[in-house]
Amino acid sequence: ERHRPRLHAAAVAILGSRSGAQDAVHDTFVAALLHLDEIRDPASVGSWLMSVLRTRCLMELRQRRPMDGPEALPQGPSTGSALEERLEQCALRDWLWTALGKLPEGPRLAVMLRYFGSHPSYEAIASMLGVPVGTVRSRLSEARRRLGSLLLEGVETASGEALELVCRRDRMYRDAFHGLYRGGRGAFLSLFDGDLTVRWGNSGTTRGRHHLERDVDGDVAAGVEFRPRRVLASGDLTVVEGAFENPPEDPHHCPPGASMIFFGPEGHTTRAHLHYVPDPPAEGEEP
Repeated sequence: ERHRPRLHAAAVAILGSRSGAQDAVHDTFVAALLHLDEIRDPASVGSWLMSVLRTRCLMELRQRRPMDGPEALPQGPSTGSALEERLEQCALRDWLWTALGKLPEGPRLAVMLRYFGSHPSYEAIASMLGVPVGTVRSRLSEARRRLGSLLLEGVETASGEALELVCRRDRMYRDAFHGLYRGGRGAFLSLFDGDLTVRWGNSGTTRGRHHLERDVDGDVAAGVEFRPRRVLASGDLTVVEGAFENPPEDPHHCPPGASMIFFGPEGHTTRAHLHYVPDPPAEGEEP
């Protein structure tokens, strides 16, 4: 039962059918019971079950092939294996992010920053959120307690929407920052509520979007650009990590990078935390 959700998610990704996935997982467990005495290392049970499942799914795909036509499935074992692993990874990620979205805001954001962000230390997370380190620990502890049952509940409901949200937010913020420095100031600022509350690292808090406007206008006038490199999203929470590009004549105008946490529904941020960092994530890293 501990391995069932992961196996089911992988089978759905490979076969594209929930009913077929249930049959594949059932057959995998039957095979496991018949050959249980062959397992010498209990720690390897998970990987062994996944190997059995993949074999079972491949057998079904081969049986489908005459009906699907010669070009419907990948040709060659290496291509097929790579495709299956990619599909499995996507399914598992969506399953996890679907469950994560059911956590309360505090524990959910702590998990996003700790396990998916670029600065996972308790101290860094506490600084970003403006809370004590002990609060970060307790929120992560609460998240771990609740995620187990949420993952089991969500194995049948993950549908790709969680990853679609991440991709949509990623495009939205990359486009917004790109447009900001090319005459799109209004479009960028429209993402934020007029009564926006901003926590500027350890420099205090302001209320009102005009404070953000003034800061943005100052950077634009100085020739500074912020380039997002990673965007994490879950429900009404978005984390944007990136690097500042300073002009040659003023290379230290802004710190090397920043992590920005936006609170509020899509396209209507009501609260933001800005945290400057010395080492932004490398280009091309995925959440």
